[in-house]
Amino acid sequence: MKVRFPKSAAAALRCSAACLFAALFCAHSARGAEPSSLVLRNGRSVPLSALAVERGAFVVKSAAGSFNAGQSFPISAASHVSECPPEIDQALALLLMDQPGEAVKLLDPVLALHQITAPVPENFWIDAARVAWVASALMNDSAKTGELAREIATIAGGRYKNDPYTRLTETLALHGKTSGEDERIAALGSLISDILPDDVNALAAYFRGKLLQEAKHNEPALAAYLTVGCVYPAGGLPIVSAAELNASALLADLDRREEAVALLTSAFRGDKVGPIGSEAIKRLESLK
Repeated sequence: MKVRFPKSAAAALRCSAACLFAALFCAHSARGAEPSSLVLRNGRSVPLSALAVERGAFVVKSAAGSFNAGQSFPISAASHVSECPPEIDQALALLLMDQPGEAVKLLDPVLALHQITAPVPENFWIDAARVAWVASALMNDSAKTGELAREIATIAGGRYKNDPYTRLTETLALHGKTSGEDERIAALGSLISDILPDDVNALAAYFRGKLLQEAKHNEPALAAYLTVGCVYPAGGLPIVSAAELNASALLADLDRREEAVALLTSAFRGDKVGPIGSEAIKRLESLK
């Protein structure tokens, strides 16, 4: 069956721009300037660095604000965690730019600090763990992948036992195994589904595009990349920006310079200080 994709990357950009507001609110897009804090249901907050978990309760280990050392409160008193660690987006950008090892290194201290918040309804530990899980799968690090899978499945009383990232990481791990190119492409394609979250679908479409591009199947690769921004923009700005970066190379090869420049400009705006933005600037310079 012939793959259909937008004839104009500019049309894809209009689609992405229309959805940009939604993308800004994805799980990985928050950029917190302040240290992460645990916010209680009564509105009070305490820095994570001042907390520990003992006997199923949060314990203040060092005085912070209105909290004294030794104070404790039940986990059920916690509402959410404030301030998304910027390292999550930074690590996501790194793994999308073929640096999964650096992504894991960046996330290790975040995982250590935020692990105590895993039982809290709105936490960033699970976001960091999922990105580290994907990075480990891409490295074919079965030990690390298995460790994260077990931790995600068992932490917080099994709250994340059937995590949607399970199939994604299993599929990505095929990269380092003996499965054929067509099998890996088909596996990622079959993963994309309306029942899965946008970030899983966006990552599946992105990595499917990479495999197709590596195999010189440029038309379906372009379609896969454009799908990320047009259909799954809420998957996160780093994924959208990386897809735009790769799509721009395919458009440049087709002598569609104006559209390539538009995508590179958008990619830079989505990751100005990260590796995606840096690469976008280099490519923009080369197209002058």
